[in-house]
Amino acid sequence: MTEYNILARVKIDGTEADAYFKKPRNLTVKVDGGTSANELGKLNTTVGTLQNKLERLKISNVDAFRSQPILDQYTNMQNLVGAYSRGETSLGNVNMEMGRFENNIKKSNEGIRTTTTSVDGLGTALGKAISKIALWAVATTAIYGSLKQLQEGTQYVKDLNKLMTDTQIVTGYTKAEIASLATQYNDLAIEVSATTLEVATGALEWQRQGKTVEETNQLLKASVMMAKLANMDQASSTEALTSIINGYQLSIEEVMPAIDRLISLDNNFATSTQEIADALTKVSAVSKQSNVSLEEMAAMITVVSSDTRIAAESIGQSFSR
Repeated sequence: MTEYNILARVKIDGTEADAYFKKPRNLTVKVDGGTSANELGKLNTTVGTLQNKLERLKISNVDAFRSQPILDQYTNMQNLVGAYSRGETSLGNVNMEMGRFENNIKKSNEGIRTTTTSVDGLGTALGKAISKIALWAVATTAIYGSLKQLQEGTQYVKDLNKLMTDTQIVTGYTKAEIASLATQYNDLAIEVSATTLEVATGALEWQRQGKTVEETNQLLKASVMMAKLANMDQASSTEALTSIINGYQLSIEEVMPAIDRLISLDNNFATSTQEIADALTKVSAVSKQSNVSLEEMAAMITVVSSDTRIAAESIGQSFSR
């Protein structure tokens, strides 16, 4: 339908104007093209419909309207409807922009559902992220590990994916082999009450040392258990255990008994496994050369640490002189 802007000049006798406008009138003014002034009523109805639609969108999409881009588009749509009511734009243009606005609201809602909801939004988001990013499938209860990791779940998945990518580079494994390896990490994480990320971090450190798959699996379990039991982070646990193994030339079978002894000293004296391990990293090589066993050196470090509370590194360095 053709749209027109009409400017009409009407001269009315002032003495009759009041009486004239108090009577009901159906005013029809014909213009070129056959469009009548009755179209004004249709215009007002259309404008009202558009305005009501905008308000319904705002009421039914509260979360989306917390987004500044959506609020800005809402203001633009109000202005566009106003421009249509003044004859400054076409209804087709308004409808086209309204469609875009509705699509943007839909996308915003999808984004909100992907990142956060009060019940399971983050769990759902991570499920989608894992399916898109990771090469493996792990149970969400294991991959989250703790409430803190649940809150930071998206970053956790990214970190885990990067770690498995690094593992693939170091080992040269195929995607299928990496997927199988990640499943093994997840199983171990459940077994020792750790997270898959902690297990994967420890494994990568052992792999970088050139350990075989079998050696890595055994050492990984040992370092993860040491980290959990001694309240150490995985990197510190792996570093300390590496130093002890290399310094005392321990076999794989001797690693777990060594950890048990350190934990036992931790439980019975006023020192920690972390402190004993830190001191051992400074003295293990010299201790081995001096024919002082791991058990003897760990016991001496424990006594000094418990009685003096000197920094572990200082205790280790004093024994190495």
